[in-house]
Amino acid sequence: MAEELEGDVALAARHLDEGQVGRITLSTSEYFLVENRLNWVPGLPGVDLDSLRYRNCTEETPGVCYELPPYFDYLVDSAEVTVDTATGVIISVPNYDIGLPGSGLLIWHVDESRYRASMQGINDDPQARAVALVEADGAVDIGFPTTAIFGDPTQGWQWDLWYAGNEAFFVANPYRGPDYPFLSFDSDTRPSTHLNSGAESDIALWGIGPTGSAHNFTVGDENVTRLPEGSRLLGFNGEKWLYARGDSLFMAGADAGETFVETLTSEKSYIVSESDPVVGDASSAFWVVDSTQARYTARRFQGSGLPDPTLSDTIRVEAVYFNDGLLFIGTRDSVLLESPDANYIEYYQVRYDDGFPLIDSWGYLEDHEMRSSIIIGPPGEDGVDPGPNLAWSRSIPPSLGDVDGDRLDEIVAFTFRSDIKEFIPTYRMTALNSNGTVLDGFPVHGNVIPNPVLIANLEGDIRPELMVVESGDIAIYSPEGQSLTRLGLHADPSELFLLHTADGRVGLANGDRIHWFYPDPDEQNPQWVTPQGRHSRSRYSLNDGTIKISQPAVLDKARVYNYPNPVTDGRTTIRFYTGQASRATIRIYTVDGFPVKRVELTDLATNDYNEWVWDVGDQPSGLYYAVVEVERAGSADRQTALVKIAVVR
Repeated sequence: MAEELEGDVALAARHLDEGQVGRITLSTSEYFLVENRLNWVPGLPGVDLDSLRYRNCTEETPGVCYELPPYFDYLVDSAEVTVDTATGVIISVPNYDIGLPGSGLLIWHVDESRYRASMQGINDDPQARAVALVEADGAVDIGFPTTAIFGDPTQGWQWDLWYAGNEAFFVANPYRGPDYPFLSFDSDTRPSTHLNSGAESDIALWGIGPTGSAHNFTVGDENVTRLPEGSRLLGFNGEKWLYARGDSLFMAGADAGETFVETLTSEKSYIVSESDPVVGDASSAFWVVDSTQARYTARRFQGSGLPDPTLSDTIRVEAVYFNDGLLFIGTRDSVLLESPDANYIEYYQVRYDDGFPLIDSWGYLEDHEMRSSIIIGPPGEDGVDPGPNLAWSRSIPPSLGDVDGDRLDEIVAFTFRSDIKEFIPTYRMTALNSNGTVLDGFPVHGNVIPNPVLIANLEGDIRPELMVVESGDIAIYSPEGQSLTRLGLHADPSELFLLHTADGRVGLANGDRIHWFYPDPDEQNPQWVTPQGRHSRSRYSLNDGTIKISQPAVLDKARVYNYPNPVTDGRTTIRFYTGQASRATIRIYTVDGFPVKRVELTDLATNDYNEWVWDVGDQPSGLYYAVVEVERAGSADRQTALVKIAVVR
């Protein structure tokens, strides 16, 4: 059984009685296995068979050996092997590692997601091996053809092992030495500790020392706080960690050991901090809401781990939130149609008469006192026609956040699609403006798991990033829908959440690991911190309504275009970004200047995209011009932009 390695390690050689194999977990499906392998001749520390042969070589020229003594002779004479006297066959070897080309650490990268029961071998596909040796020389030689002139690396050689002074490592990593001969293995070395997908594991092995019966090194984390192995972080109030391990709840601080709190009755337990703070002094207590299918209990625990009087009831929990410092637990009999805090984003749910939420619904954003509200309801309810861009599955609640920096929240949601040929369900992540237009760069296509998106500023670049689980990793996307980086996943996707400390750090809770980011301090930085919204499960964002990026006075000419272009299916959308504009006039002309269409648009979105769809009708193929003129009421501010549109029949 491999032992999980952490901190300072002295790994005993495999051939010794106390020999061990270490494990370093990278994600839910990938890990390293680490062995200390020694090819030393018994009784001669640091000496292998090849060294003995070279030492006893017949030299015709000083310093040059043309013919080494037979390997078998030294194996029998020096390695304490047992030979059958009748046949002359070696029948046992005290240490089979003497046949290795060198000594040091062997690091195996195991990827269980690549294993299939139908495999003929564990590594059927050389390009996607389930078990691969991490070669310290930075190459991937084993099992592949080679053009090497000196030596054959395809069978493994001494430079593949990890040990202080490995010259080949410093050839691949010249910036790491050789003035500092101890090796390191981290996210910046070649090879790196990344997952096979390229995601960062945030794992590092530092100070890999010389070979020996105990090989010393340190296993650590880069920008990560690690809880006890197998833990699941549930809450952090700025001073104390609250986490579950197995069926038990524990509390621990930076300067104290863990304190047992209670035995949980359900894996669905969730934590609500007493004041749900964003910055400033955190409460020393936690609320623990522990629910089963038929009942819930809500308990308050002091920082010492001692409970306050227990609250209990037999009605199923529907929602939990704080208002004026008081904890409110909504039940199925409650009608929670108003936000507990009108200063933030309001979230409304339309319910059937029996109290169950809709299985599938539509939604849209509307401006509400310079903020945005989500309205959930079936198509056409109250005369609302939300349009096709706004459809998402009600079983995957959307997230809210000011992605484009205009001080209004956007919807970030998943839309469902299925591959017609393969009938494989897939999802697209989309971000919608308050008027239903899609942000540039969206939707994002990928093998995403449809859990609510987390939204926070991680890079210190004013606007927030988006976090989603994709292809088994945590994928971090820019506000433009570009993939930035990936992290190894250590938790169920539904258990990921964000922390925000008073010094401006942002932590991503990922099972028993917290990944830290260091953006510029921002009091309202995290905007959607859990799949349910806030830690108290109140589904409104923390957007403070401040404009994050400069906005045009009337029209941004650089953001006026149409899509698709060329037009092949008879329809195209003219898209333009306006500031404080009140009216837009769009005129369509032929290439000869003859007018084709004129439309006036009012009720424009402020500091946002606006769109109008041109139905080409029976217009012939050719080049057309769209003139977009935007003005602001009560002023002389007026700007115009020209768009070329190609129509192909």
